[in-house]
Amino acid sequence: MPGYQAIGDMLDTVAARFPDKDAFCIGERRITYQDLARLSDTMAKALSRSGVRKGDRVAVWMKNCIEWLITFYGAAKMGAVLVPLSTRFKASEARHILAQSGASVLIFNKAFSGVDFISLFDEVAPGLGRGAQSTILPALDKLIVVGSGIQDGTGLIEFWRFLEQGLQAAGNGPGETGRHIGATDPFLIQYTSGTTGFPKGVVLTQGNFTQTGYEVGLRQELSPEDRFFSPAPYFHVSGTMHALVAPISHGCTVYSVEKYELEAVMDSICRNQCTAYHGFNFFKDYFAHREQFAGRYDVSVLKRAWTTGTAVDMANIGRLGIKVCSLYGLSETTGCSTICSPSQPEAQRTRTVGKPLPGIEVCIQDRQGSGALLGPSEEGEICIRGWNLMDGYFANPDETRIAFDASGWFHSGDLGSMDADGNLRYHGRLKDIIRVGGENLSPLEVENLLRRHPEIMEACVVGVPDARLGEVCMAFIQLRPGRLVAKDDIVVFCRKNIASYKVPRHIHFVTEFPVTGNNKIRRAELREIARRTLNV
Repeated sequence: MPGYQAIGDMLDTVAARFPDKDAFCIGERRITYQDLARLSDTMAKALSRSGVRKGDRVAVWMKNCIEWLITFYGAAKMGAVLVPLSTRFKASEARHILAQSGASVLIFNKAFSGVDFISLFDEVAPGLGRGAQSTILPALDKLIVVGSGIQDGTGLIEFWRFLEQGLQAAGNGPGETGRHIGATDPFLIQYTSGTTGFPKGVVLTQGNFTQTGYEVGLRQELSPEDRFFSPAPYFHVSGTMHALVAPISHGCTVYSVEKYELEAVMDSICRNQCTAYHGFNFFKDYFAHREQFAGRYDVSVLKRAWTTGTAVDMANIGRLGIKVCSLYGLSETTGCSTICSPSQPEAQRTRTVGKPLPGIEVCIQDRQGSGALLGPSEEGEICIRGWNLMDGYFANPDETRIAFDASGWFHSGDLGSMDADGNLRYHGRLKDIIRVGGENLSPLEVENLLRRHPEIMEACVVGVPDARLGEVCMAFIQLRPGRLVAKDDIVVFCRKNIASYKVPRHIHFVTEFPVTGNNKIRRAELREIARRTLNV
């Protein structure tokens, strides 16, 4: 493995090999490796000149854009710790993360997707964006805005004007702080989705990113000839690790879009003849709307794809001639613990989530928490140990202690099993298990079945109280556009395919699901909706 101890070292090394090659293309904007290395040096100097020191937190509230990339690599080079915020966050969500992280700098878009972020920030910390002091966010004293028309004296500074401060700094390279960045230095605090309460900040190091990214790229068989597409938002570890580090460590050109829209993704993949893909929404949307775009886009230009889905989903992707692969990861594991290689047999690539990365251990322990190790095909909790694990939850030692056992295993809260060849199978979330009349069932099994129904776009199953059985299934279902189906027909479909105790006793149609800032379905909210609907 190349000796990348730090993210800045990785970028500069690859930039020296491919200076004039495009590193990133986001919509119509693009930046070469050489320019990204140079501008990230400038950003490192600008941050240092403004008073940011190694270990200080720099929050980023932006769409996918070139400015995000410059900030990512610039912060890495001078030792600042990035705090990504979802562009879907409301004021209270952003306020919590800015306060809990103690961020001293916030870089954000002036506007995006119909949202005025300057006005939204005024809800976060009233008056702070107009030069006033804030008791809510006392550490935050620098507000940098990507967008035109920012006036002096407002407490805001425009991004490129801020960058000019770095050009005025003396010397070459990122400055003195950049010479002391190592693999164990914290680099990014990834806040978890917070489906049951306020999110926790997962602290990931420079080495977490450089080693995970490089090993993932090896498993993906990436090369400088690859044109890699990922629609993942950069505020998520799926974006930072799988789009900003893994393909870059292997010299790829990475393509993306500012905002996820189906046609924009298809257009970019086809127009740029992309060869590899990573992401989690596109193919499901593609097959749901395929007829609408018939003859206009041929996504089979892709040779390899890493995604998740049901056996039917994976088979459909495979029929396009794409070698589709699965993977498994969490924020706490830098976004990847196991991943399939395109060289593996199709059954392994589509029915398992692959083997652990080199040096990473994965085991299955009994779900009662005794620490007993289970054998092949036995279902239990997925536990991980190795160099990809987080440095802990930020300023939360109690939760950090709970996450690890005495032997150093991280307890994922996920259910799974290992096959005889050492491939991991993912079965669902441990805490989501529904107990129907003494029988345990994973909602994922029922959801995967429902997604096979030709009229169903998405499904989420939760447990609801039942006087006789203790708990039964309630299915929230989103139909495909323009489709109709009776609830009784769905029940009949389920009865033909799964045991009777797994069949949803209640069905509720929705036009959309409540989601977290990281686009995960809020199961806790659905449980509350279910209880109110059923009056239980």
